[in-house]
Amino acid sequence: MKSLLCLLLVFSTGAFAAEENQFKPLKDVRSQMTFKPLSDEDKELIISYTRTLFSKVYVNLEHKMSIYPTNPLADLKIIEDRYHEMDEVEFHQRMLAIYTSVRDFHVNYNLPKPYACYSSLTGFSLQKMKANKIIVTSVNLNLKNLSPDLQKLTPGDELVSYQNTSPLSYIKSRSAAVGASTPDAVIVQGVFDLYFRSHYGSILQKDNEITASFKRPNGEEYSIVAPWIARFNPDCLKEKTEEKVQSGKTDENLREVKLKERKKFFLNWKNKFITFFKNKLPLVKKKFLNSETSLVDLSAPHTTKHPNLFWKVIPYQGQNFGYLKLDSFDAPEGTNAAVAEVKKVLTQNLADTSALVIDLRGNYGGQISFAEKMAALFGAMPVKSIPFYVRANDFMSFMFKDDPSWLKLMIPQGNNNTLVGPGNLTTLTDLSRVSQSYFGKVVLLTNSECFSSCDLFSAVMKDYARVKIYGTDHSTFGGGANVWATGYMKPAFESIDMPVPPQNISMRVTARHAHRLADNSLIEDRGVATDVILDEETDDLLTQNSTVVAKIYNDFLKDPTLKKSSDTFVEFEQKSFQVHGDNLVNLIASVGNIDYISVFKNKKFVQRFEKDEEDKIAITLNSKNTPYGTESVEIYGFDRDSSTRLPVLRTSLLLETLPEFKKLQDLNVIGDVITTTYPKNADCGWQKSANALLLEGYCPETSTEATLSIELPQTETILSFDLIMDTEPDYDFFEIVAIVNGVETQLMEPVSQPQNESFRISLGAFAGKNIDLKFKVISDEAFSGKGGSISNIQIQ
Repeated sequence: MKSLLCLLLVFSTGAFAAEENQFKPLKDVRSQMTFKPLSDEDKELIISYTRTLFSKVYVNLEHKMSIYPTNPLADLKIIEDRYHEMDEVEFHQRMLAIYTSVRDFHVNYNLPKPYACYSSLTGFSLQKMKANKIIVTSVNLNLKNLSPDLQKLTPGDELVSYQNTSPLSYIKSRSAAVGASTPDAVIVQGVFDLYFRSHYGSILQKDNEITASFKRPNGEEYSIVAPWIARFNPDCLKEKTEEKVQSGKTDENLREVKLKERKKFFLNWKNKFITFFKNKLPLVKKKFLNSETSLVDLSAPHTTKHPNLFWKVIPYQGQNFGYLKLDSFDAPEGTNAAVAEVKKVLTQNLADTSALVIDLRGNYGGQISFAEKMAALFGAMPVKSIPFYVRANDFMSFMFKDDPSWLKLMIPQGNNNTLVGPGNLTTLTDLSRVSQSYFGKVVLLTNSECFSSCDLFSAVMKDYARVKIYGTDHSTFGGGANVWATGYMKPAFESIDMPVPPQNISMRVTARHAHRLADNSLIEDRGVATDVILDEETDDLLTQNSTVVAKIYNDFLKDPTLKKSSDTFVEFEQKSFQVHGDNLVNLIASVGNIDYISVFKNKKFVQRFEKDEEDKIAITLNSKNTPYGTESVEIYGFDRDSSTRLPVLRTSLLLETLPEFKKLQDLNVIGDVITTTYPKNADCGWQKSANALLLEGYCPETSTEATLSIELPQTETILSFDLIMDTEPDYDFFEIVAIVNGVETQLMEPVSQPQNESFRISLGAFAGKNIDLKFKVISDEAFSGKGGSISNIQIQ
């Protein structure tokens, strides 16, 4: 048996043979891992950058100081008084301590290359399971010449001591250096720290080796001495990650990048181990399996165009359940492409499943807009943009000088450095274009590695009551925020005469932090709480059989509203319907094992409908939506023969109301077919008068719009009108947009200064199409000034 296990471990790492120039004992390369000299001017510049970042940009400073024993600016003053006495190692170490002291994974001080291109590893990986038990999950025996004791290790063995103390005590002693905040995240990141350290953001450890004791499943204990092995990544010197992060095109930071790199590095070992373990050694496999525990096979999921998205339909006790795995919210082809790929999987591959598990374990985040838009795929009502807050000061005003939506929040506060908000990173218009694409029951599966955008997605799904959250930890990581790098802020630093930091040293801090939609509470340091905590068994970590997902599926089966079999159904030809004209929609449903259905709209009972002799149910619904509005329709199916009076099935529909497009030649007075909307006060905002729109001098509104829905001829047409605007400059904005098939095109740049002129705008690009023309006015708090008007509206 031992020889089989050794064979297994060699097989598991065959594709990752150690190259001499990449893997060496740490003690042999210490002399090479040095920093280039820093002049006093260099150190002063790094200190100035750090002072600006923490005093002007870092949005979490006061919050962190209130819950942790940290005062970054005071610690920085100590360095400022003594930096001329410090060598490079001490200086960098003290700077790192400032950035990690706030326990914010979005806050980084990244060391210069080539030092940053090194990492230290032990040759094996570990993972936390239930009751904070830590076990070996993979071993790279290709490193046995550098670390002979690796041959003693077997996946599944429990770590019982580390550096002559308990693993949890050691982890606790390094919690500040690890930088995580929530208790579970501290342990999980601390476990990584036991076997892998990236020197992008950590000074070389003093120890050349670790001593550890392990216990096998049969109770046998043994000890090992494992040298730290240094790995140099030559590609690091050519990496463009720095430019990508600094460009502002991604919401992740380099710590996230390195966490993902570390995870991928060791996951390769684990996956090779699992494949061989599962398919080639069934006798060894029995060593780990608990015959009393239900298992779900998660092996061989289907891949997609998105590199981190996987799916599988899993038959389980007579049901077909869905499984969706998302490893990150990165969007390499853009947010819209990523959302479209998720939607495609939901509508084409998982539509017929009874319920769905979205597995987010180990998802370290990515694009915030991807997370927000993906949440919109799982509910009938559109989601709101996540509220973010930011500091108001001259430095930040410079950063937002081309973003009026944020600038208008900051200008009234001047340079007082208070937090202002809420503002949004994704517009409501963008979110409204994403509609519900899955209509079954949905749950999330999370852990304390769900970070950043993953925190945000979990929060939105929870706040809209769309999911129950199952997790292997008490909460997600707790870091919903938008991070900025010094490179991204380069223009602002140049405006205060600060050149770029020396040696390509970069720093990052949280510039905008997110609050919950439900209660406006901060996500940082809290995360999103787990509703049902599930313990991971050895199977979950060492095989592709999941006890955790099986437990969730068992809970699904207890749900009386879940479709019980393929013979019980309510089927419509489609899942969403467009309502035109008279706002009436007629639906025909085919049913099985259903005698009648009850219809609820927006959680209110509408009507009961009985089936006919042909097992059909005819439904007529009236929609009171404004154009492009949506309504959720819940369908509950009942079986009279059921022993309970509970519904035996639940499904959902989405009603979307479209405007009635008038032909241009049928229009007499354009003003007669313009619709106006104002979210709060129906007594002010745009008022119609023949071919004109009037705006009051003062209106306690934040937005108003007038919409003209028409069918344009095949020939080119011109929109003409006279505009008079005398509202408050820089606070009230007027614009015109065109919407065709849900795609918005700006026809006129937003104007804010007083206007009194005529406009002619070509609509030739929309010839022969149904088009919505929207005349918008947006304000900070209320429209003020003398008001305005749009008159002589014509399309010719």
